[in-house]
Amino acid sequence: MLRIFQHLLGEAITPFGTDISANLKRRILNAVQSHPNADEHIRQKTVALTRLLLDFRNNRDVAHLGGFNASSMDSLFVMTSATWMLCEVVRVYGGYPMAQAQEIVDGLSIKDYPVIFERDGELFIARHDLKAEKEVLVLLTRNDRADFSFLFSKTKDRNKSRFESKLEEMAEAKLMVKKVPTTSLCPGAQRRSLKKGC
Repeated sequence: MLRIFQHLLGEAITPFGTDISANLKRRILNAVQSHPNADEHIRQKTVALTRLLLDFRNNRDVAHLGGFNASSMDSLFVMTSATWMLCEVVRVYGGYPMAQAQEIVDGLSIKDYPVIFERDGELFIARHDLKAEKEVLVLLTRNDRADFSFLFSKTKDRNKSRFESKLEEMAEAKLMVKKVPTTSLCPGAQRRSLKKGC
């Protein structure tokens, strides 16, 4: 955003890969905020939001929060805020016809990529970082009468006996109901698995 601000101010743009010093950041933000020809929303909202995002970058890790890990909340806030600012720049300065500007903004603002998706009637898990237990919970949100072979074929666990044991543990933990030949989610597990990122 700082480089976009440099462009809007008509200044030389700091090359990517080159750090922008704290003093230069401050000067850029102050210049945009007080620029008489800058759009009101850019001056009032994106400058303040940029300051906040810089603070998140510098001061919001576990060490600064007394051991509390807010990474997923912070990541969501940072991504949403950064996308919103880019959308504002497109809206205000893009010079596109309204329909094209709307298309660009809509494309930038897509945030929820599915954990699971369907193609030609077949379910696929889109994330590679989920453990087999999470994969099962996600699959059961879309197929509430899944059998063992379906679940086993769609998860990354390749050991049948270990996978069977994992399903037993999940049933004991009340995450799912296992009734041969099918498996279903328990209500609490359904709410948990539908949360973003499981």
